[in-house]
Amino acid sequence: MILIPHLIIGAIIAIKFNSLPLIIFLALLSHYLLDAIPHIDYSIEGIRKNIRKNFFKDISKIILDVTVGLIFIILIQHITRVSPIKLATGAFLGTFPDLLTLLFFKFPKSKILKAHSFFHKKIHFLKENPTPEQIQYRAKKYHHSLRISTQIFVVLLGFLLLI
Repeated sequence: MILIPHLIIGAIIAIKFNSLPLIIFLALLSHYLLDAIPHIDYSIEGIRKNIRKNFFKDISKIILDVTVGLIFIILIQHITRVSPIKLATGAFLGTFPDLLTLLFFKFPKSKILKAHSFFHKKIHFLKENPTPEQIQYRAKKYHHSLRISTQIFVVLLGFLLLI
């Protein structure tokens, strides 16, 4: 899933709960739950395989994704007047598992990062290195527009939870 829904849902969790341990748990849990539903991801093969030509393109996609997510969080902060630190904590933790995945690409020998990557891949809707048959099946079962609309729905649901 792109980062925007993870950022928004993490921030909403921070708004709805006062207990820091609960915010940490729910924001992290939300990441894995959102990754389990049909969605679209953009390629980060340049980062994964350290391909210089694609590396900066991939970093640019991530920066744009985070920037748009932060704009939404600033909007949420103006609506709710909740502490920016609290919102940032929830948003950061909502995306933290993807940060661990990026770190695993750079430190593949880390046992902790490897264990997390294994777990993250197991629950993730899009499995790494799918076979052509799996791609074809996924395309038939979960049309492209459905996979985009799930992310839009998550963002809209997040804003509805503010009401």
